[in-house]
Amino acid sequence: MAKKPTAARVLEEWTERDLTAAAGEGDLPPAFEFEDQISIAGEALLSGHNLLIAGESGVGKTALVYELIRRAAATDASALSGKRVLQFSFRHRVATLKIPNMLLPEMQHLIDALCEFGGQIIPFFRDFHLAEAFNLEPQLQALAYRFDGLVLGEAEPGPLAALFESMPELEQQYVTLSVEEPDLARAAKILSAWAEHYRDREGLYFTPEAQDEALHLSHRFLARTRLPRKALDLLVQVAGVRGERNTIERSDVIERFSKVHHVPRELVDPVEPLDLSALNRELAEQLLGQPEAVEIISRTIGLIKSGLSDMRRPFGVFLFAGPTGVGKTHAAQLLAQHLFGSRERMIRLNMADYQTDQAPQVLFGDPSDYRLPLRRGVVTQRVSGKPFAVLLLDEFEKAHEKVADRFLQLFDEGAFINGHGETIACRSMILIATSNVGAEIYRDQPAGFFSSPDMRKLSHEMERRLAQRFRLELLNRFDQVLHFRPLSRADVRKIAARELESLKQRIGFKRTGIGLEIDDTVLDWLAVQGYDPRFGARFLRRTLERDVTGALAALLVRGKIASGARAVLSVRRDRIEARLVLPEPSTTRRQRISSDGSESSAVRSFNAQAIRRRAAELLAVASGMFAALETKRAEAGRLLAIMNEPGFWDRSVDCVETLEKYRAIDIAIQVEERYAAALRELASVHERTEGAGNSQELAHAVQIAERALREWNDRMADEGPRELWLLIESADVLQGADTWVSELARMELEWCRRLHLQAALVACEVNDGALVRAILHVEGPGAAAYLEMEEGIHRRTRSAQPDLKARIVVIPRSASTAAARDGIVKVKERQGPLGLPLRFLGRVEIPSTGSVIDLLGSERLVLAEIVSDLARYRPSARSDRTSLARVYAKDGVGARDPRTGATALRMKDVLRGNLDPLLEAWRTRSVSVVRKVEA
Repeated sequence: MAKKPTAARVLEEWTERDLTAAAGEGDLPPAFEFEDQISIAGEALLSGHNLLIAGESGVGKTALVYELIRRAAATDASALSGKRVLQFSFRHRVATLKIPNMLLPEMQHLIDALCEFGGQIIPFFRDFHLAEAFNLEPQLQALAYRFDGLVLGEAEPGPLAALFESMPELEQQYVTLSVEEPDLARAAKILSAWAEHYRDREGLYFTPEAQDEALHLSHRFLARTRLPRKALDLLVQVAGVRGERNTIERSDVIERFSKVHHVPRELVDPVEPLDLSALNRELAEQLLGQPEAVEIISRTIGLIKSGLSDMRRPFGVFLFAGPTGVGKTHAAQLLAQHLFGSRERMIRLNMADYQTDQAPQVLFGDPSDYRLPLRRGVVTQRVSGKPFAVLLLDEFEKAHEKVADRFLQLFDEGAFINGHGETIACRSMILIATSNVGAEIYRDQPAGFFSSPDMRKLSHEMERRLAQRFRLELLNRFDQVLHFRPLSRADVRKIAARELESLKQRIGFKRTGIGLEIDDTVLDWLAVQGYDPRFGARFLRRTLERDVTGALAALLVRGKIASGARAVLSVRRDRIEARLVLPEPSTTRRQRISSDGSESSAVRSFNAQAIRRRAAELLAVASGMFAALETKRAEAGRLLAIMNEPGFWDRSVDCVETLEKYRAIDIAIQVEERYAAALRELASVHERTEGAGNSQELAHAVQIAERALREWNDRMADEGPRELWLLIESADVLQGADTWVSELARMELEWCRRLHLQAALVACEVNDGALVRAILHVEGPGAAAYLEMEEGIHRRTRSAQPDLKARIVVIPRSASTAAARDGIVKVKERQGPLGLPLRFLGRVEIPSTGSVIDLLGSERLVLAEIVSDLARYRPSARSDRTSLARVYAKDGVGARDPRTGATALRMKDVLRGNLDPLLEAWRTRSVSVVRKVEA
């Protein structure tokens, strides 16, 4: 049997602090403004009654007990005089035990020890109310009966009431003295007396303004704690970081409060101005398409800053109603950021998780549960330690109807009582409930992006549906019910631009040093693909991650990237495409193609007649493009009509297919409309300046229209085939042209490089050592459109000899990769023209001419694909392989295109791939050709 511990050993194990000794050494702080309570407590003790001090944490219970002990040490008239007061704690003692259940026998040992000292030791239990949680009621009753001395205790009102309710006879053994939180006037006196005592003891002076500010800030913003402790704690914190200074000013208190509680200083410092107009502008940039929400957020911040908000309620209680994905959660995050310094100060509860009839107990605590976390509830756990926060109750309509009843008190008073009996204050919080009730009225509008036909009517209908779902008693608790409307295309486009800008800050771009260039078409594409009439812009980020980030990731992982390179994002065939552009000292492709700085010779010379002719040419070319744009509009209208048919959205397969078609056309219309606007403006200026002497306005319009037309053509080119074979062959069976075929192959390789197209010689035909045919593989955006002008006869003039003729044919590469390799045979490897290794032979039979071509190449599979594509190739109706495409070195001109009249002056530059002037003329040659290219 274990030996019973001695009384001295038991007291030593239980004692937290010897208060009598501390009082003798002057270590117990004095209490101020407690004279009435001290008088009552002293009389109760002198009459031999045990004393319990009851009150909320921070109101001064401990200070009152310490003051009784301090005065007892200075006089013999107190019931505590000549006694030894020891401070005990149930929580402290159980923490020192290996087994918590051992607290019961340990309490019995304590009673025996106290009785053994015969009343000379007075126990002070600073957490007397925890006796019920540890099932110590019988022991406390035994202590009252057996112990001849006095018992002191400190308790919180709620748990103490539960303790006395479970054992009423225990209440008869104690006198309970309630200590209430002091009002502001009395709290100010306490702070003043404390500050004077602190100055005498520590030599630190708190100015009256600093005391007033500490009282004001703690009273206004720290609703979960009580005066005077919360104000005193703030002053002590300021004193701890004062440095060498001996005076604490008002600004020091504000600064410390702002840092500790992460509240923006301009919100709590009356000296700091708050520009609500600037705040409105900033919020409008961050919360797009919701001006009412911006106004409410700004007004709420202004109310709190001015000190005019009701301190008996939360900072704000709002209901955000509207479709999903339009900014309700984002608005709550902005409130948390601007009010409390960080978006992380938003606490989110998904109310769809609380749909059962047990949900109120889960949220606010179940009094019957023995587990403390479940007695306190989810809401208490989530808001604990976060007095300044936005509490977001997401999808509030999905919670059980009884849940709304429990929130009534919180919405109205800014506090609630949980299952554990604790009062949880949320008066320094913003409470926001969100709901999708009534959002279907916006989905019922015609498909496409929302335009408000009658906002007042829709708002009334929204209010009617909210009233059907929620009781008026609940709706009246909200400071404001705010309607969030669907986003416009411009709003979604801005959101996409903001998300793309943040993409540049990711570590992949920072580590590689690669730049990011984003074409406007990407924003147009995201504005459509990242928005859905049913789900709003919620999956814009998902679309970005899937299509944009995915395309960039595939580009960045290919290998080492040259310094100064940039990734270019564009849209091609309704998909995001990322390509790597290496740094080079010269200008970009589009700038090179457009000659010096994108001005035509007519504009540069500022010749009035030439400018008018150029304007007419541009408008003629644009007419075909306008017609194609109108065709797209008609198709978009047809698809919209289908989407607005009754029951369309219930047909899942048709719904997805039609929506995707509409989105693709919609994107094309939005992009091309920007180009079309510049050309319409040119038409307007051209008509307005007819007969006018000053052509400056028209010249400027021509310059802008040229750029727009060029970019429009670029887009059309990028939408065309991107992979092809470029066949270069001798066109005269009687006159060999092997050298000319070789020169043309080099020229086309250089031209492709200038266009940022991937090109390589992959096959050739050699006859008696002479190059008869060369085949290039070309890949890249718009390859077919850019090389279309090369198709035809290329003639090089020679002064004393017959001209050399070669034919260039553009052959699309087939999508199928299942080319037969059986007809490809291996040959003895040798070096071919232009450094091409010759390893394999493939024979092509051309049914239309009956001719046979023997091609040599280095890769079996590539050669098999060429043979297959050449055998199937049939010239299109628009292809004219026999027409003269270009004449070289005639009359001192490097090259001339007889189809357009365009020239390139220096033969040397032409053979180096500088065909930019020829391409510019080709792309604007005539209306009929433009229509043919687009078709």
